[in-house]
Amino acid sequence: MNELKKSLIFVCFIIVCILTYIVIVGTYEFGSKVKVLERESVTQHTEKEITGTQYDIVKENILICTDEDIKLKNLVNNNVLWNEKINIQNRIYKKAKDKIVIASKYGYKILLFNEKGKMVGFNTRHPIVDIELNNSGYMSVIQEDGDKNLITVYNSKAQKIIERTTFVDKSGRMMCCALSEDNTYLTIAYLRASGDGISSDIEFLNIKDEGLIDHIYATKTYKDRIIYEVRYHNDNNLFALSDKEIYEINILNDVIRSELLESNLEMYFLDEYENKLIGILNNKSDTAKASLVIYDMSTLKPKNVEIKEEVTYFKYDKGNIITNQKNMIYCFNLNGDIAWKIKSPQPFSQILFINQSKIMVVSGDKNIIYNVR
Repeated sequence: MNELKKSLIFVCFIIVCILTYIVIVGTYEFGSKVKVLERESVTQHTEKEITGTQYDIVKENILICTDEDIKLKNLVNNNVLWNEKINIQNRIYKKAKDKIVIASKYGYKILLFNEKGKMVGFNTRHPIVDIELNNSGYMSVIQEDGDKNLITVYNSKAQKIIERTTFVDKSGRMMCCALSEDNTYLTIAYLRASGDGISSDIEFLNIKDEGLIDHIYATKTYKDRIIYEVRYHNDNNLFALSDKEIYEINILNDVIRSELLESNLEMYFLDEYENKLIGILNNKSDTAKASLVIYDMSTLKPKNVEIKEEVTYFKYDKGNIITNQKNMIYCFNLNGDIAWKIKSPQPFSQILFINQSKIMVVSGDKNIIYNVR
């Protein structure tokens, strides 16, 4: 009887140890909660990857853009669906939904494409500094002309909607711009320097209402701040990133919230549909430490996930947050939990989400498609 009790106690002890191990493994996400990637197929390409090549997924086709051309390939049979020569050096590339705009930085050429190929191509009158694109194909183009700032808004047919001209010595240097998704508002951020220090001015223009003087709807000044990014989300709301804060702005009700950041937010993405702002927050006091931050734009409350290794690659796509740290690729969800991880299969330039269950690792002379099991 005593031997039976000892055997039962030993069995219970083993079971407890196994359960404890499962709990620990699950807690630290080394168990079944972390999915693995399995190679499904390899698509061989005849051309080698060119430095600076831009890749994107359009539906379930791959878009490949170089300085010489842009083409769309079918991922199943590797057939080229269309191919356009562009010959643009020092390329600006922006994508919104199924539209892509390519421009020549400090040049004059602009090309707009959709999934069927080129929609329109045209030239500007002055050198292009930057360009923004919204989901309907409207483009806001920042240009230089000596001591003047110029910004021109075009629709998807290259028709000019509005052109705004200001002088650097009065308004300051034009830093960035954004277009609302309903094509009603244009927002411009300027940096002004004077004997009193620096400040940033944000100008809101209603580009549909010609009754307003110069289309100006409102302006806002931020002292001792450098506003380096503005972006619309959730109808009339937009966020502004400064070197010290993140601002949530409603253009009808002025600034409604701001959040003090410990250091600059870098490598960020905005998900308009989930109303999330995702980025890497570097620690100024300890450069070896960083955090993945996921902001709920309705409250500006961040969820922080500590990252112990330097992030060498960061991408957001379809609810998935990808980071590369040392020789590991991690995929986080919008709750900040690890969805899957894998040792880097090979040196890569990009990771593309084909759909929720497949990713493509772009590198060298072959693209490897992985299944997320």
